[in-house]
Amino acid sequence: MQMLDRILAIGSLAGVILFCYILMKFVAEPDLWVVIIMVLTIASYFIIRELRQGGSHFARKENGQNVGDRGA
Repeated sequence: MQMLDRILAIGSLAGVILFCYILMKFVAEPDLWVVIIMVLTIASYFIIRELRQGGSHFARKENGQNVGDRGA
């Protein structure tokens, strides 16, 4: 996984967390808060796990390198 992929993944996760924070602030409904926190926890877990593993383990590999990692 390239550094740009990591930056975009972390930036996207931060954007979703910020959006959900704003949503929770304007919609003062505790049931919604619980659901949002659960979904964000699961999403954060999977994104962090993928970052630690170094990329998608579903990607097709040739010669030990992901096919999509060659660049333009």
